Amino acid sequence: MKKFLAALAVLAIAGMSSMAFAADVTLGGSVDIRSRNLDNHVDFDDNKNDKSVITQTRMRLDASVKAGDVKGKVALESDWDNWGSFETYKGQAFAATASSSTGTTFTANKRISQIGIRELWLLTPVPGTPLYLKGGHMFLQLGQGWFFRSQKSGSDAWVLYTDIDKLHLGLVDVKVAEGNANADDDVDAYVLVGTYKFGDATAGIDITDVLTRTNAAGKDTQLYNVGLNFAGKLGPLAARAEVDKQFGTDKGSPDKDYDGLQAVVQGSVPMDPVTVNFTAAYGTGPEAGQTDHTEFVNFLDADPHYTLLWEYIVPNPSTGSCSGLGKGFCNT
Repeated sequence: MKKFLAALAVLAIAGMSSMAFAADVTLGGSVDIRSRNLDNHVDFDDNKNDKSVITQTRMRLDASVKAGDVKGKVALESDWDNWGSFETYKGQAFAATASSSTGTTFTANKRISQIGIRELWLLTPVPGTPLYLKGGHMFLQLGQGWFFRSQKSGSDAWVLYTDIDKLHLGLVDVKVAEGNANADDDVDAYVLVGTYKFGDATAGIDITDVLTRTNAAGKDTQLYNVGLNFAGKLGPLAARAEVDKQFGTDKGSPDKDYDGLQAVVQGSVPMDPVTVNFTAAYGTGPEAGQTDHTEFVNFLDADPHYTLLWEYIVPNPSTGSCSGLGKGFCNT
């Protein structure tokens, strides 16, 4: 996939260069600077020194091109580079970490941290059909984003879709995780998506087959996720909901069954002069001593999804494989 992405990058740049003579080109970007003084934010243990005082910069640049029905986009990012340090936090918790700078002179600290590709894709109609094909590195999410969400740094994917009146149908092939670029050891997801719009609401279903090749036990692991989602107005309530049920087998030592369940309901109610927002959620996880079943498994990006403190800075309070940042509502 990395070789494919590199080839696509060359084609995209060449294509955009030729398209630019008869296309609409839009340039954009931002530079954000923030300083933070965090104390006792990792484990709330007064006896541990986890103070962190940092100033960071995030840079984003993007270029979009449209020529008829063909579209393309390139977006670059340097993600929260620490001032005076080579480190990049990549959206993780801001725990105190030793600086990786190698010197104290200005020249040792002038380098901007890694610049990565957030988006690099081309979208084109398939001639003679009502289908559209989008390929490259792009933002993706299924439903309301509680099982799979890649809205921060994007994912390598192919998307084939069509719109029939108010019905949207799509097939997605997405690289969830890249192992050795020269080995067949990746995590791939194949998704069937359907959504229907009625009035001010949208309802949808997504069926996902996640294949993990050659895990630690040397076997392939198969996870199936069936998701139902809704978004719309119910009187004064703006509601969003998603339910995901999982099946399949984690082929390890020993084998475990996937049987996770997660349900999330969110709403927003305007009550002048304030607006009340709420989230109610449930996610399954392993019982004490349980060895034949797995927790609910999700694939979420590093940005906050519902609250800054709990998910982004304070790790999920669950135990075992459910604990940590970005685990959604696993065992919660």
